[in-house]
Amino acid sequence: MNPNAPESCFPLTRPEILKQLAIETARMSFPGGMSRGKHQILKAGAKGKIEDFFARDPPLLIHDLGSRASKIASDYDNWHSSQCEKLGSYLRERGCLGSPRNTQEVVAAKLMNTFMHQLMKYERFRCLWDQLHLPLDARVFSALRRWKSPTARLIVEKLGERTTYAITFDDYRFTQEALWDLIAELNARPGATVKIGSRIELNFLWL
Repeated sequence: MNPNAPESCFPLTRPEILKQLAIETARMSFPGGMSRGKHQILKAGAKGKIEDFFARDPPLLIHDLGSRASKIASDYDNWHSSQCEKLGSYLRERGCLGSPRNTQEVVAAKLMNTFMHQLMKYERFRCLWDQLHLPLDARVFSALRRWKSPTARLIVEKLGERTTYAITFDDYRFTQEALWDLIAELNARPGATVKIGSRIELNFLWL
C-alpha cells in the first residue's frame, strides 16, 4: 500500500476494485482498427461507450465473473452468447455501429473476446482460459481460406466470401465450435510436441 496515496483511495471495496479492473481491461482491449479506415466497424467515440458497458453498475459483467467464474466456465458458450446479445443491443442503441451490413452480435463478440483475453492477466479469471473464443477478424478468415485442412475448408464453405462482421451470429457460433476440430487436427499431427488447449491459442498461428 502506498502511504502517499490520497486518503480518498481507501478503503477499497470489492465492487470498487472490480469496476476499476473492468475499466482498465476495456481500455486495454479496444481494437482501435475497428474505428479507422473507410469502412468503420465502430464509429468514432465508441470506445468510451464500450468502457461504460463493461463498467456500469448495475448490471456489472465483471461482478458476475468475479463471483461465478468457475460456474461460468462450465457453460461458457451459452454465457458468452447471452453477453454478446446484450452488448450487441447496447452498441445499436448507443449508435456505435459503423455499418448496417454488419451483425451487431458478431461485432460484440469481437469486443467480448478481446476483453476476456486481456482479463486473463488476473489470476482469479484464469479458470476461463480453456473456454475462451478466438477473436475473429479478416486476418483469421484469410488464414483459414489458405489452410489445407478439412476443418478449415468446412468453415470456409460455411462462411463463403462474406466479411468478418457480416456473417450471422449462428455462423459465428458454428465457427467457434468447429475450431475445436481444427485444434484436434493440429494436436494429432505427427511430431507435435506442444498441444493447444484453448481456441484463443490459435492466435499464435497467424500472428
